[in-house]
Amino acid sequence: MIGEGAKTYGTSRDRIKGVYYASEMYECERKLYYAYNYKVEHDFETKKNFEIGNSLHNLVQGSLMLYAKNNPEIKLFNELEDLKIIDDENGYEIHGRLDTIIYGENESNHIIEFKTTGSLNRINNPVNHHIEQINYYLHFFPKYEGHLIYINKKPKGSLKKYENFKEFRGITYNDAMFKADIEKVKNVNYKIKNNILPEPEAKLKKEKNWECWYCPFRQKCDNNEN
Repeated sequence: MIGEGAKTYGTSRDRIKGVYYASEMYECERKLYYAYNYKVEHDFETKKNFEIGNSLHNLVQGSLMLYAKNNPEIKLFNELEDLKIIDDENGYEIHGRLDTIIYGENESNHIIEFKTTGSLNRINNPVNHHIEQINYYLHFFPKYEGHLIYINKKPKGSLKKYENFKEFRGITYNDAMFKADIEKVKNVNYKIKNNILPEPEAKLKKEKNWECWYCPFRQKCDNNEN
């Protein structure tokens, strides 16, 4: 599963209708609807994958901090304060914490987002919804450069080996994408609050079909449960 370290469905946090997260706002609308109406207890294997993702994530961030410490011209910050958007008129808010921000020389500033995956060899381009997630962060820093780094969930040898990573650089802010995603959140928020079952977005869009494979609400979706 691509980027399963970011998934938090189940009992890991209580859902508040109207409060959404940058790491999830691009997912299937029906999946989000169910996530705010039902809780799911994940099995041991899913929980283990989540912990592995977090551990690798922390290791890489620690290495970057050590690098910055030895290179004083670079300033590095992990887990910045909440980057939030609050829409009182439509009754929703979005929260997000980017992984790492680097301030370099000559105003060369960078935002880095890490994703763990067990399918590193199949990633030839950055995943669309990961681009959308980092684009949300770039909205707050539109002149910065975004980077997506995929980490092999099962590293071959030392984690330092290059084959355990894939990096996609030079992602720039896309205002049209940001506005489209905000509109999606507004629409799904309305449906969640008014108990309107959304269309099964992942089933209907070929590029999102893979979400169904790992969806904890697949049976409910197949039965069109509200």
